[in-house]
Amino acid sequence: MKKSFIPRLLLMAAIILISGLAVAQVPNSMNYQGRLTDGAGNPVADGDYSIFFKIYNAGEGGGILWTSDRMMVRIVDGLFSVRLGPFQDNLFSADSSRWLGITVSGDDEISPRTQLITAPYAFHAKSAELSSPIMWSGGCSSHGQSMGWNRYCTDVVDFNTASGYLSIATSGIFTVETAGFYRINAWAANESNTGGLVRIMKNGGNIHENVQNTQSEWHTLSVDLTWYFADGDTFEVDYYTDGTYAYYSYDGNCCYSRLQVSYVGP
Repeated sequence: MKKSFIPRLLLMAAIILISGLAVAQVPNSMNYQGRLTDGAGNPVADGDYSIFFKIYNAGEGGGILWTSDRMMVRIVDGLFSVRLGPFQDNLFSADSSRWLGITVSGDDEISPRTQLITAPYAFHAKSAELSSPIMWSGGCSSHGQSMGWNRYCTDVVDFNTASGYLSIATSGIFTVETAGFYRINAWAANESNTGGLVRIMKNGGNIHENVQNTQSEWHTLSVDLTWYFADGDTFEVDYYTDGTYAYYSYDGNCCYSRLQVSYVGP
């Protein structure tokens, strides 16, 4: 018998704007956080789950407008967080609503679908721009193909308004010039045999690590962390592989990987 999963939306996290978007435009990608329970309302067992996401133009039936690749998602106490996208530019138009379908571990698609209303996206984008805009966005032009840990380089720049806040070396080292809380959001395609990991380093020490890829195939590794850094502190994002690719490159046109940094406040 197939398991019955019931989605319970806890939070729609802040929209991550992509380079070139005006403040009032809708996003090309988004973070989605939710909770999965069984038919009795209990959180599903902790572990890695295979999940597909689709966006439709109707709550039932309708056409599929966007679909994700298969994602191995870590679920703890029923909670999960994923990045959806990139989306085509016209997916969220001003006069439309969209519906998110979720399929877990080969089960039937969860019913009902979750409605995604366009207006809150634009509103949230405006608020985010005022409170904690992304000040640096870019990626690495080379592939991380060394066994073990690979620092994610930053030689491809979408945009940089971090002057006075951060000094960024193309090697991937960020040096803090204005103390405060910074949000670090990164994702990359990873190919590992048994261990794909991503971590954030502060002053050479590990402050956050995600274990997300435990199978011999391609997966998306991601990290989203807000942390306090003092003047002179450094940070970097590292990816690990025991296979072929710790991370796949970002060439400015595709989204195999990306790193974005925001200043949240003092």
